[in-house]
Order: sequence, then structure tokens, then C-alpha cells
Amino acid sequence: MISTSYTRGHPLVVERGSGAAIWDIDGKEYLPTRVISRGEKSSEYMVDFCQPPGISEAEFKQQRASLRKELDNIKSHFEPK
Repeated sequence: MISTSYTRGHPLVVERGSGAAIWDIDGKEYLPTRVISRGEKSSEYMVDFCQPPGISEAEFKQQRASLRKELDNIKSHFEPK
């Protein structure tokens, strides 16, 4: 896979991936995340997460729910009270 969405001097060539992590052909690890601006005072932090081979649908749903809970917890620390 070749991606031009990462800002660098050349395209990102993905060699392998596991869970949310991907590695390029030079062995550098990336977590496919991004921050999306929603105006002057708001933004979203996005995480791409894929079901790895060998993980059942039930296990993946549990991991996804756990990740969502953790991200919601982090988000709560940044939201106005």
C-alpha cells in the first residue's frame, strides 16, 4: 500500500500492519491517527483501527469498546465543565 496522506518528502509505503499500527518499508512504526479541526475552538482526534487476522469478531468488538471507553475518558478531561 502506498499512501500520500502522511506529510513527508516521499509517499509512505506500508510493509505490514497489526491492530492500529502500521510499519513502512524502513521499519518505522505509525499509528494512523489524525486531528480534524472543527473551527477555532474545537477539534476531533481520529484513530483508525482494523481487525487483525486471527482475532475473532467478539474479541475485536471488545477491544474496540475498550478503546472507545479510554478515548472517551481522555476526551472528558478536555471538555468544558
